[in-house]
Amino acid sequence: MDPFMEVIRCTTGDPGRPLGPDNQPRIVLAVRTSQGWWSQELARNMWPHNMRQSPQVAAVGALEIRDRLGGPGAELTAVAEFGQPGGTKTRSVFICGVGASGGPACAQLRIAAGGPFHGAGSLSLKLRLACDGTLDLGGWEGGSPVRLVHGRYRLVLP
Repeated sequence: MDPFMEVIRCTTGDPGRPLGPDNQPRIVLAVRTSQGWWSQELARNMWPHNMRQSPQVAAVGALEIRDRLGGPGAELTAVAEFGQPGGTKTRSVFICGVGASGGPACAQLRIAAGGPFHGAGSLSLKLRLACDGTLDLGGWEGGSPVRLVHGRYRLVLP
């Protein structure tokens, strides 16, 4: 049984205007469950506070709903990124689910960050989701020196 009755990815702000100090759109996930509507911000565009910085542009890849934890219901995943246009990006994976209370929750895992070793194809990562909701992220980041990337998070569904 799919706990997500409706899933909508929407963008705030005015898409007819360029990014600027008064137009910094956010990409939001809105889902309807048996308990009603709920939302989660996935990424946001940012206008710099000073002219030495560049604008940060956000994007979200395709949303996928599938059973990853077992048990009742399915989980929703999305990959979001933001960064300078044509430059390095910060990426996050969102894994969202609905617990026994009917309330949704998301875990956000940062999988890449801007910096000298984060060019295209520089990361080799593996994401493992255990049945108890533990999310393990591990791998290697390219560059010189090569560095280990790892993290552990727990997805807690209410």
